[in-house]
Amino acid sequence: MIFTALLWLLSLVIYLSDRRSKTNRWCAVSGLLFSLGPFKEYLFYDVAPRLMEQINAPYFELFAEGGYSIMTAILYDFVMPCLFIFALYFYEYHTVHPRRFRIFQTLALCLPLPLMLVFPPHMTRELQHTSLFFWYTMSAYNLTYGVLTTVFMIKAVVCEKWTAKRREKRRISLVVLPPVWFWLITIFVIHPLRLEAFFKAWQGNVYLMGTIVAFYIAAAFREGMMGLRLRGEPYKWDVSNQDIDKGARYTSHILKSEVTKIEWCMENLTTQLNGETPEEMEIIGRSVEHLKRFVQKTRLYSSDILLEREPCVMRELVESSIELCREYAGDEINFNVLCGDEVVLCDKGHIVEVLNNLIANATEAMNRSGTIAFTFEATTSRKYFVLHVQDSGCGIPRENLRQLFEPYFSTKTSNTHFGLGLAYCFNVMKRHNGYIDVQSKEGEGAVFSLYFPKQRRMRMGDLL
Repeated sequence: MIFTALLWLLSLVIYLSDRRSKTNRWCAVSGLLFSLGPFKEYLFYDVAPRLMEQINAPYFELFAEGGYSIMTAILYDFVMPCLFIFALYFYEYHTVHPRRFRIFQTLALCLPLPLMLVFPPHMTRELQHTSLFFWYTMSAYNLTYGVLTTVFMIKAVVCEKWTAKRREKRRISLVVLPPVWFWLITIFVIHPLRLEAFFKAWQGNVYLMGTIVAFYIAAAFREGMMGLRLRGEPYKWDVSNQDIDKGARYTSHILKSEVTKIEWCMENLTTQLNGETPEEMEIIGRSVEHLKRFVQKTRLYSSDILLEREPCVMRELVESSIELCREYAGDEINFNVLCGDEVVLCDKGHIVEVLNNLIANATEAMNRSGTIAFTFEATTSRKYFVLHVQDSGCGIPRENLRQLFEPYFSTKTSNTHFGLGLAYCFNVMKRHNGYIDVQSKEGEGAVFSLYFPKQRRMRMGDLL
């Protein structure tokens, strides 16, 4: 019963962590189905004998065996298909190949039906003791699903380009795959081989599950797990939180009102002084301009990002951004554009603003002298198309990489930098159902990568 309670607890936590996530839902459903294994053993071997001593019913034993058989059939027929569907969501197969995903999901849910016709659920217990054909069929069925589930989960980890998301997927795989394969081996390898001495080896899964639950809790405290940080702080597990909220917009509104009053007072004082501007007035003027830039940036970057998508040639977007930034970058910055006529369905204004931020950061990292290269290509997983923006600057210290996309984080001492640019870039790419990632080492420059989902990308000929 301890094993069952652990599975129920873990399934409930996973579901409540993000109830809207289909990945979480299918993981929770799989966990609940797995719990039928130890639960039926507990009912049949512990509860039923005690009830039979107290209840003098001639058909009670037959009823208990029927219930045991049906729960076993549900476990053997449905748990691995549900876990396979979870793995497809985990790999984000539904976004890359939505039609194939629907076919696979339908097949996974329908395949148990012919099995139930061949092996009637109410006869499962008898078949376990008398039919090797039953065990060979069930072994092939469940082990095949086990291999497919493992392949998709490993591919999801290997092909994930965003470092933080890849780490979390690796942790989730460590939570899911070990107990699944322990169960598959102890049931569908040991039983068909008739290794009777190990028939109850599956009960050792309780120790493995205890370790898994401890690992899950520790990971949830450290970085979060499948949508929950154990600080009473729920979050979306396949994306980062947005920290710029209504409070920031309220603050910028108050600042704008006060700045307007200060400007009005300065104009009156300047008039009274017959146009003369003392040094103190110049200091106030510079502070006012700084506050106005801060308000403008905060209002732009903290507001909800509404997209007006249109087909855009990636090369033209890059060239537009370069033209806007050329004066700021100066003559010693070289731009190398290696983009073709690929077309992306995106919001032109927001993507150009993202590129402006990246060019400005690269320019300062290179002390206004160096090369910024733009390349557009497909990822190895073919799930995304990516625009790389690479500079030859000083690089980013490793300890700063994790905080780089957090609002108000900045390593620059200039009062013109507010730490909002990269947070804005992150949110824009998120709204496009993509993401932004960075690879950098000190002294070797940095590469910022903008990931667009595959279905967003076209070629110019598709529009003609």
